[in-house]
Amino acid sequence: MTATLRMDLPAAWLGPSLLITNHEGECGHAQPLTGFYVRETRHLATLRLEIDGVAPWCCERSRPDAAQLAFVFIHPELARFGGGGSGAAGDEVTTDEHGIPHRALDLRLIYRLEPHRLRATLRLYNRSRVLVAPEVAFIVAADYADLLEAHEDRRQQEAPVAATADEGVIRFRYEHPRLAFAGRKALYKLYVLRERAGEHFGAENGPCGQFLKVLLPVLDTTLGCDS
Repeated sequence: MTATLRMDLPAAWLGPSLLITNHEGECGHAQPLTGFYVRETRHLATLRLEIDGVAPWCCERSRPDAAQLAFVFIHPELARFGGGGSGAAGDEVTTDEHGIPHRALDLRLIYRLEPHRLRATLRLYNRSRVLVAPEVAFIVAADYADLLEAHEDRRQQEAPVAATADEGVIRFRYEHPRLAFAGRKALYKLYVLRERAGEHFGAENGPCGQFLKVLLPVLDTTLGCDS
């Protein structure tokens, strides 16, 4: 039995991680729901493979298992066709503007989900008889939209996203004053335990109450609360 998240778009899922792409293996605003989500927050709104600044031709896609999406590309695709209409009519070798023979590059891309992580594995094969040096890039961007916001294509909260690159690592920071996802440590959970044994303290004068009187105003200031 095979379970499918969506019938109209390729999707992979594992625990809190969800990846939805279009049929060419890309995430972008042309399909508002596409993206890489963790705990229903979209950490990558744009994700696409480019060769020399253009998207390679996607000729096959599959889902090896529920947590993986696989795509096969060729680059560069023929601009003009001959013969039966699917290839060149003669024996001449044609190239693109970068000197790469048409259909020379065979690319195999696998997106594999892990808990809180998306791992992309790209294998590139040169099927031509000449050496080529293409520029390979992944284009990425974040918007930190909620899954329901993406589904409705309507934001309820929105702020700029700052991006920095350092030593091969791209870091995104959501600059919403109330919903920062990166850049500083954040309080995740707070447990306040009251020891019931021993001398009885009133609710107002107990150690938990005194502690919260000091802590809560600091949290309000730090998190930018109105009250």
